[in-house]
Amino acid sequence: MLVISAGTVCSSKVRGKISQCYNLIEVDAPESDCKRWHLKVYRVFSKGEKEKVVDSII
Repeated sequence: MLVISAGTVCSSKVRGKISQCYNLIEVDAPESDCKRWHLKVYRVFSKGEKEKVVDSII
């Protein structure tokens, strides 16, 4: 099981060297009867930069 805890862009607290951010989760199935899904998770920072965290077929 993959569990992702989203960050926040409205808190002044930060952890480590990562600045304020939130997680963008995209799940795509190529066809309606498809049993495999493409999962992408990005960390989005307050200035709009995106960092890919996960890119997997599940």
